[in-house]
Amino acid sequence: SRGYVREAIKKLEFYGILKTLPQKGTIVASLGVKALEGLITNILNIEGTDFESLMEVRAILEIQSARLAAERATENDLNGIIKTHTDFKNEIEAGRSGLEEDHLFHLKIAEASKNKVLGSLIGLITPDIIALSRKEIEVSVAREQVTLIEHEKIIEGIRLREPERAASSMKEHMAKARERRIAHLRKNKNTRRSV
Repeated sequence: SRGYVREAIKKLEFYGILKTLPQKGTIVASLGVKALEGLITNILNIEGTDFESLMEVRAILEIQSARLAAERATENDLNGIIKTHTDFKNEIEAGRSGLEEDHLFHLKIAEASKNKVLGSLIGLITPDIIALSRKEIEVSVAREQVTLIEHEKIIEGIRLREPERAASSMKEHMAKARERRIAHLRKNKNTRRSV
């Protein structure tokens, strides 16, 4: 239906793949980003331990993104960050994974950093993280409640315009996300061995 198409276009615009121009229609946003994506696709041939590399790079980008968002976010940016956090919370409370909403939260922070290169890089690795996480995802309301609290700390740092507080909260969130992912992977590995 048209509603699904509009929603898909909106998400692709958010990821920076499409751009809608008044009276011209929807176009591919930037060959520069596509070229960059092509260059790093080979780097992001993620299997096994490469996931660790991806998580390390993600943490570096996300921490700086939160720091800059605390310095540069407009009121509209902050409202967008809060909205994606609320969407994530609603998904969790409905018993769903909220995986896409979680990553949209991070992309909104990148957008609020006002650094287009930083935003593009986070946008490029996010689909890989979503794809890998979707394979391993296991909905745990208790675990996601912890994630919600971590997100709220990041939002507070941005809202109060305290760059180091926002960066520190994001650093903690990235470390905890990594720990949760490793624990989940180990659990699955042990389950496969015992079968």
